[in-house]
Amino acid sequence: MFVNYLKIAFRNLLKSKYFFLINLSGLVTGMLSFFLILQFVVFELSYDRFHENADRIYRVVNDRFQNGKLIQHGTITYSGVGQALKDDFDEVELNLRVFSPGEVIINYEGEVTAEEATLAVDASFFELFSFPLIAGEPHLLSKANEIALSEPLARRIFHYKGNDLGQFINATVMLDRMETPFMVKGIFEDIPPNSHLRPHLLMPYQMLIDTWNWQDADNNFISSNFWHYVLIKPDAELHKIHASMEAFSERHFRGTEVTGTGEKFYLQPLLDAHLHSDFEYEIGIVGNGDVVYGLGITAFLIMMLAWINYINLSNARSMERAKEVGIRKSIGARKSQLIWQFLCESLLLNAIAVIITITSIQLVQPGFNNMLQAELSLSQLLSQELGGASVLLYLVAFVVAGVILSGYYPAFVLSSFKTVKVLKGKITSTGKGRTLRRALVVFQFATTVIMVLAAIVVYQQLRFISKKDLGFDLNQTLVIRAPLLTEWDSTFVDRSSAFTSELLQHTGIRAAASSGSRPGNRLGRSFDVRRVGENSDLSVTLDHNRVDHNFLDLYNIPVVAGRNFKTSDYHADFDVVHNIILNQSATALLNFASPAEAVGQSITINGKHWDVVGVVKDFHQQSLRHPVGAMCLQPLYSTWNSFSVKIDARDIPNTLGYIEQRFDSFFPGNVFDYYFLDVAFDNLYRGERLFASVLSLFTVLAIVVGCLGLLGLTTYTITQRTKEIGIRKVLGASVRTIVGLLTKEVFWLMLLANLMALPVAYLFIVDWLQSYAFKVNVTWWMLCLPLLAMVMVTALTIGYQTVKISLKSPVDSLRSE
Repeated sequence: MFVNYLKIAFRNLLKSKYFFLINLSGLVTGMLSFFLILQFVVFELSYDRFHENADRIYRVVNDRFQNGKLIQHGTITYSGVGQALKDDFDEVELNLRVFSPGEVIINYEGEVTAEEATLAVDASFFELFSFPLIAGEPHLLSKANEIALSEPLARRIFHYKGNDLGQFINATVMLDRMETPFMVKGIFEDIPPNSHLRPHLLMPYQMLIDTWNWQDADNNFISSNFWHYVLIKPDAELHKIHASMEAFSERHFRGTEVTGTGEKFYLQPLLDAHLHSDFEYEIGIVGNGDVVYGLGITAFLIMMLAWINYINLSNARSMERAKEVGIRKSIGARKSQLIWQFLCESLLLNAIAVIITITSIQLVQPGFNNMLQAELSLSQLLSQELGGASVLLYLVAFVVAGVILSGYYPAFVLSSFKTVKVLKGKITSTGKGRTLRRALVVFQFATTVIMVLAAIVVYQQLRFISKKDLGFDLNQTLVIRAPLLTEWDSTFVDRSSAFTSELLQHTGIRAAASSGSRPGNRLGRSFDVRRVGENSDLSVTLDHNRVDHNFLDLYNIPVVAGRNFKTSDYHADFDVVHNIILNQSATALLNFASPAEAVGQSITINGKHWDVVGVVKDFHQQSLRHPVGAMCLQPLYSTWNSFSVKIDARDIPNTLGYIEQRFDSFFPGNVFDYYFLDVAFDNLYRGERLFASVLSLFTVLAIVVGCLGLLGLTTYTITQRTKEIGIRKVLGASVRTIVGLLTKEVFWLMLLANLMALPVAYLFIVDWLQSYAFKVNVTWWMLCLPLLAMVMVTALTIGYQTVKISLKSPVDSLRSE
């Protein structure tokens, strides 16, 4: 019987080829959008779920307050926090300390390799996290001279392509300027792309204490440069820990003594670290939960639009198939059999759409991955790493539910016709059917309006970001990484200054400067900053950066009061250096009446006196998500300082060759590595650009799905009213009257959809913009544009058909029956 249902369903689909193609096109577009977005959403939601104890791992985060104001919402804390938690709470099974030393230079048999993804960790790292080892023992990194490498890094260092990486266990390498050799004690598999921590080099945490002689790293509450993870016991009552965290903070934190601030610690689930992190000093790969959930809702809505098209067209065509139902019933067909028949048609159409969709995904997947800069696929979606069978089960359940729901209502309506009334031709379209059809059309329009408005505002925000004056010039700026292997001595200041001066001898180089951080980086903080003398009780926090005397000129940052640094402001002895430059926000925070008043005054930072010699105009050190911070610039050189070089774009290869030659001459043994600042700064908005691209693409696809449904409905309505149109034309109706008759209802429904959708869309958009300190205003024209766009699209979709039937001869219209 089921095979017979499928045969009849196939015949019926071919009988109405036009509506079959419209329905099929809508379903394929909807399913294609749904599966593509789902790949990205499931991947983002899968972060860190591969860890065996993922649901029991938490990281310690903190809020820091000064003068009653939140000044830091961050992930870095003190070296003693993790151990204190383990000592104070029986519920804590394991703790892990993490420190990020930045880029590390690895020397193996005279060949150097730079690795930025480096972490110093406790020996509990592989016990807490489920990163599989290729070679080595799980309890490695317990000694100060042990390291572990990722498989890709090991192959890069040892130039090995074979399968026996275990032969390199116990190989020795040198790190940075440290004199003690390090022994490779473990090689672990390449970290999965859905891990928020993605190190390639793991160093022992004990090295910080034994080799670096950094006593602040040894379980104290003085220096806040560390990250902590804890494993909670399976039977622990987590709410008890959360309830006790404030008392824990008060018991251990001595910030009022050390930094003049107050601080509160709390725990964040590891599974929230990727998508729900609005923290500063983030160590991991961070996504945007709002974007992911927004795209997930978009995928669901586009799929719903496709199924709504099917419901609307089937409902509209119910009168056409009424006689078929009447005849089937008259020869003994039961209602349940008719329902199964029409459900089979829905199943067959969706099955064909699924097959075409899967084929289409293979064709568009490379372009989609290129847009996302990711490696996604249907096979990965169903892999064990992203959920495996559970994802497949939910996916099948959703599609089957959609097929049944979209097919059941038309099947129920068609199977409910009375045999006698149908065969006598007394069946007319019901009010309920029209009401449902209108409601679904309004839903389609409203959904599309929300997506169009969101796309418009996101585009405008990105345009605002690209046009906004950042307060400095980043064009054609090359950033050379710091000469980490060069030892600090009394000659380094002169050597660094001579290097930047010599670069200017090349005609392709316009400026060069040294700085601890370049624009776009998060700066470190100086706490308990005070004015000397008046208002000396006022304690504030300033961001700080080390810069040379060329820094302001290179980045074209104006001095609004006082002067720039001079070469005489610098000295190899830190105790001798005493001049400092503030930005406008810093002078306001320190209660100076004006920038000019600050010049000549003194401030203290960690007890050291600094004389203010200049004030610069505020500039955006970070992305526009962040407000301009109060900042101080210090005349300090360091082997950790990078170099910024302003170059001419006419002969970049030749200029780069000259820079590398001079760098190797001044800082021999270091790795010459560089990047362009505009690219790095642009990467700060990678998430926004990704969201804008994906949202724009699928907004267009949503419009296409809606237009296909509207096209089908209009075509069917015109077919049903052909005779009426002919009679009206005979009675003198104009073309304008006929067009208005056929389109009036659609445009009223569109207006209703806009009135319903725009307030909802406005609230969502305003909420999304709250994450930016600098943002566009949602203006009246942005709200009007979706309505205008929908009017134009609808007019183009149904205009040709309505005008064509309006111009048709009434003789042809009346002859149609």
